[in-house]
Amino acid sequence: MDSLCWNAPTLDFSDQTGTLAAAEPLRHCLERIKGDWVLDSADLPDLEAALDSAVATYPDAWRASVRDRLRAVARVPTRLNISLSWPEVAVSSDGGAGVRSRPDGVAVPFQDAGEEIWLATTWKTNRLVQVFQASDGLREDAYSLSPEERRLHLVATTSGDGMPRPLVITMRFRRP
Repeated sequence: MDSLCWNAPTLDFSDQTGTLAAAEPLRHCLERIKGDWVLDSADLPDLEAALDSAVATYPDAWRASVRDRLRAVARVPTRLNISLSWPEVAVSSDGGAGVRSRPDGVAVPFQDAGEEIWLATTWKTNRLVQVFQASDGLREDAYSLSPEERRLHLVATTSGDGMPRPLVITMRFRRP
């Protein structure tokens, strides 16, 4: 991505009905990152090893339930779709429905398996960042394009109540 995207401001949450002219650099960057992406099989993350490390310090009685909760939250998708209906963006995985939100940092609620989740989307230093906040923790997904724009990097960071350190999974995707 170019310097325009490095310096693109996040959408101003107060500009709900304006022309959004100040956000044209952001729109330009989102246009470049949108589309279909598939997990690069040559660069698969070792989710099981990461989960083992994340739950290693928990007491035996809690380890299985914490591991199950983390596995549900820190899944590794095989396909992503980033769609843009300006000024809203949505990221969906493995054919699921994405949650539409404006990249202005204002959280929007949605339900997932009966649980209320809040999603806040922003653009930060060349990255589309989505933060999913649940009652017991959060997951931050940070998407960025490689310099040649052929690969999408996703760093998913999950943290929660009582976790000694966040669980960080790095994934790389390519265009199909």
